Amino acid sequence: MTWTLPSSSERWTESSDHRRSLFGMRNLCHRLEHGLDPQAVLAASQRLTADKREWPYLTAPKSYAITVVDVMKASTVQEHVALVRQWAEATWEAWSDEHATVRGWADEALRAAGRA
Repeated sequence: MTWTLPSSSERWTESSDHRRSLFGMRNLCHRLEHGLDPQAVLAASQRLTADKREWPYLTAPKSYAITVVDVMKASTVQEHVALVRQWAEATWEAWSDEHATVRGWADEALRAAGRA
């Protein structure tokens, strides 16, 4: 599963990048807060991902505590796995101003998948 995250505090105007950002945040919420495995994240996300509604823009954080550059420094598989987890947690925390909105979408996706 790929999670695409914006790298600046600017709002995205290109709809496909915007949607990837929204769905990436929702997937982080499913994984980190609900403990869903990757297959369950996919199942919970499929209906909302296909939804053609107008999705609001999220304002990206100004900075991140950990980035992919930090993950690339891993020298072992175990270190890589640990850094990816830290990166996911730090990214989710950096988006804390948007948590209420993203949690709402995550809960909606879980209900649509019959998991709530």
